Amino acid sequence: MTMQVGMVGTDGVLIASDTKWHVSPTVPRDRSWIGGRYSFNSPKIKLSYQRGIAVSQALNMETAGIVADRILTELKEGEFGDPVVSIEAIGEQVLETAEHGRREVGCLIAVLKPQPQLFLFAFAATGEGRKCAICRKMESFAITGDNVNPAIFWAEAYYRKRPIKSLIPLAAHLIVSAETLNIGSISGLEVVFCDQFGFHRLSDESLTELSLKAHEWDKQIGDLFLTHRQEFGDAPNVIG
Repeated sequence: MTMQVGMVGTDGVLIASDTKWHVSPTVPRDRSWIGGRYSFNSPKIKLSYQRGIAVSQALNMETAGIVADRILTELKEGEFGDPVVSIEAIGEQVLETAEHGRREVGCLIAVLKPQPQLFLFAFAATGEGRKCAICRKMESFAITGDNVNPAIFWAEAYYRKRPIKSLIPLAAHLIVSAETLNIGSISGLEVVFCDQFGFHRLSDESLTELSLKAHEWDKQIGDLFLTHRQEFGDAPNVIG
C-alpha cells in the first residue's frame, strides 16, 4: 500500500508520495526457503530531469516499476503533448506479461513539455472481467495507492488551482495525515514538482520541516474543536 497525490497548479504540477516499501516472503517452487516480511523507506517517484518526466509507483511495486521505467525511456518527445495513447500501449504490453497476482498498479505521471501536465495511469477492470491499461489527463488533482484513506478529505476540501509551490504544503499534509490513519502501510514523504524552470525534488531538510508542520497543523485543527467553549441551549419541545 502507498499514498500518492498529484496536483495541477496554474504554473506547474506536483507529485507527493510516502516512501514505505513492503517486502513479502518469497516461496520457491520446491519450498526450500522462505524469506521474512519486512519494510524499508525509499523513493517511489522516478524522475528524468533530462527528458522532463516523473512517474510514481503505487500498489504492486514490481509491476508499477516496470511501467514507470518504460514510460521514462520509451515515450517519444513528439508524444509528450498528448501521451495518453502511447502510455496505454506501454501499459498493455506490461499487462500481458505480468503475473495474475501482480496486476494492481497505479502511477502518477508528470510531463514538463510542451507545458506541465499530470496524468493518472492504472490497470482497471473491464466489463468482460479482464483488466486493461487506462491513462487519463488530470485537470485538478489525482489520488493513487490508498485511495480510500480519509486523508483524501484535505484535497477534496482545500484544493484550488494556484501556483504550484503554494500547493506543496497541502499535498504534504495529505500524505502525512494518511500515515496517521494507516500507520502500518504508509510512512515517509517525498515531493517532486515542475514549473517553468524544470523539475525539482524537495530536499530532506524541506521534507522534514513540512512533516513537522503537518503534525503541528493537525494539533492546531484538533484544538480548535476540543477547546471551543460555548453554552448549548436546549431545543424547544415539540409535540406532534
